[in-house]
Amino acid sequence: MFDFSKPGIWISFSKDLIYWGRDRHLIRPRKDSWESERVGAGSVPLKTKKGWLLIYHGVQRKDETNIYSAGGILLDLKNPEKIIARSTPKKPLFKPNQKYEKNGFISNVVFPTGAIMDLNNKDLLIFSGGSDTVISVRKIKLQDIFDNLKPYQHNH
Repeated sequence: MFDFSKPGIWISFSKDLIYWGRDRHLIRPRKDSWESERVGAGSVPLKTKKGWLLIYHGVQRKDETNIYSAGGILLDLKNPEKIIARSTPKKPLFKPNQKYEKNGFISNVVFPTGAIMDLNNKDLLIFSGGSDTVISVRKIKLQDIFDNLKPYQHNH
């Protein structure tokens, strides 16, 4: 049977990086949230002491407008199928707030595409598209990102 749902983030496994399998949903959109329409990958997962940190995007539809924001998910280091924490449904990690994120080719978009640790090992540099027009980088304290995440409760 096919699993038809709004776009979400999947996980898959490979022993040789050629053949993949055991595909399954990792996270899905959440009703009445900043990510109610869709969620999708963003940066490559970053290894931290607390787990694999993935910065992803979510979409909310408001007044016939799609708003793309960014959130975080923390996965277990040994078993990345296990979700430790996730951004709350009410507060994304960041959303469009700059002029170049609010107005452009497609307005109201921040679309995270990459994340690297700052040389100080305390901040994360998150690269994202803004309104499908520019690329920007945000410097966010790693602790602030972890503070945005709440223990995950599986609701399927």
